[in-house]
Amino acid sequence: MRRVLIVDDHQVNLAYLDALLGAHGWTVVQARHGAEALVLARRGPLPDVIVSDLLMPIMDGYTLLRHWKADPVLQRVPFIVYTATYTEPEDERLALDLGADAFVLKPSEPEVFLARLDAVMTRATAPEIAPRDGMTGTEAPELMRAYSETLIRKLEEKTLQLEASNQTLRESEERFRLIAETITEVFWISSPDKRAMQYVSPGYETIWGRSVDSLYAAPLSWMDAIHPDDRQAVAEAVPTQGDGSYVMSYRILRPDGTTRWIRDRAFPVHDANGTVTRIVGVAEDVTERREMEERALRAQRMESIGTLAGGIAHDLNNVLTPILMSLELLKREPSEAVRLEMLSLIESGARQGADMIRQVLTFARGIEGRRIPVDVATLVRDIERIVEDTFLKAVQLVIDLPEAPIGVIGDPTQLGQVLLNLCLNARDAMPEGGTLTIRVEAGEADGHAAVRLIVRDTGVGMSPEVLDRVFEPFFTTKPAGHGTGLGLPTALAIVRSHGGTLTVESTVGTGSAFTITLPTAAAVAPSVTTEPGAAALPTGDGELVLVIDDEVVVREITRRVLERFGYRVLLADGGRSGLTTYAAHRGQIRLVLTDLMMPDA
Repeated sequence: MRRVLIVDDHQVNLAYLDALLGAHGWTVVQARHGAEALVLARRGPLPDVIVSDLLMPIMDGYTLLRHWKADPVLQRVPFIVYTATYTEPEDERLALDLGADAFVLKPSEPEVFLARLDAVMTRATAPEIAPRDGMTGTEAPELMRAYSETLIRKLEEKTLQLEASNQTLRESEERFRLIAETITEVFWISSPDKRAMQYVSPGYETIWGRSVDSLYAAPLSWMDAIHPDDRQAVAEAVPTQGDGSYVMSYRILRPDGTTRWIRDRAFPVHDANGTVTRIVGVAEDVTERREMEERALRAQRMESIGTLAGGIAHDLNNVLTPILMSLELLKREPSEAVRLEMLSLIESGARQGADMIRQVLTFARGIEGRRIPVDVATLVRDIERIVEDTFLKAVQLVIDLPEAPIGVIGDPTQLGQVLLNLCLNARDAMPEGGTLTIRVEAGEADGHAAVRLIVRDTGVGMSPEVLDRVFEPFFTTKPAGHGTGLGLPTALAIVRSHGGTLTVESTVGTGSAFTITLPTAAAVAPSVTTEPGAAALPTGDGELVLVIDDEVVVREITRRVLERFGYRVLLADGGRSGLTTYAAHRGQIRLVLTDLMMPDA
């Protein structure tokens, strides 16, 4: 098998020739420069041909060719020059004068290269071709002068190329700096461990209200400005990403006392080996955007409240009617056992009504986004109560929950709004009744644990045209006055702000299924509700309690309950009278029990 010695400092070229010649029966030996090639050739076995680049470190191709043709043993081996740098006619002439058997330019088609190689090998084996004995005394100075001139010319060319590259680099750096220093966002570059800041744009001073120099001096000081309620979530998110990337939203407190919302994104930069060499990121002030989203949330929430109002009013009437009827009967009922039974019914109805009002108030007031552990099952059960209390009985509700609790980090009110909105849409899609299913299941998203909440109905479904626009703001298929078209866009914005996705599948005539996918958190313990009367009620020991309320009935019933359980009570009908009463009994009052909404306070 024939041997070929390939000399080139570029791995790609070595791999190409290795594959090409190996496929045609050659044994390939590789060298990275001329000095290594001489060592390999003299150590043996001798190659049948050498293919060498010209521009290489340590020893270039021209010098290797001179040494090769001056060696009595090596000079018999054909020498092929294969170059992409020295391409001028004088470069080829110098190589041939130094004894090269062929001069081939890169890149060369495989068939052309193999043909030149075969021609060289044929000439080398012809008996009439005598080996060259080296340069004569008259040839040597002339060739060395040509060799020196060629090297000087190439050096000048490389110098000009380097200057052009440097000028390009300077222009690129100037464009980068111009962009980075004029954008309003913060553009930053850090080390992979984020403990060395390599660049920070001036936007940091505008948004954070702190100097860029302070961040260079203490690369993690940007976290000192994070709102205390968000600091733990940010601290956990930044180092948990193996490649240094993250996308998150958080609040910062500026030195002037204002609060700003930040959306921060980081991306890794890899070298040729796949190693992360730096982290680049963009942080932008999204305060105004969030305020607009909150206004949209408020508008959509009030729309949903309006939709629920009719059902709430109907069911509150259903709750209050038996209470009022029972109270009238209590006045006439002589049997103590029956009276207690009726009181139990009154208590149950009252608690049901209070629970309905609590859920509506919670839903209506939940504007600010929080990030707390949320048990998904509890979230679904809260929506279940609203649906059962307000939806027509023709809509059958099916709840499918996993046995093990699943937790997420988020705002329970906003997530509840999303679920309720999807349930309202499902109800509207089933005007003649049907089945509404809420299913919770564990899964994965992007390789991480996730939970899927699926809201499915058996309604009219959506056409492909409607499906394509279902998340567009203000797009609605409902009649005028029955919807703003903000429900689903708002739901999508909420889910995305929680790091999740919201998708929909629908077929005309068979119904729709909306799927919320959220990243899971550590298991959150499900809420536990204690049944009334399950624990002993505490009693007082004559402590004095001040009750302030502008409603006579509320004041009186509160007084009777407290006195029944061993407390002494003072009453006030508003804020001013409450302050007067408190001042008169300051040293005796142990507790103040007050309403918040009163005419004079």
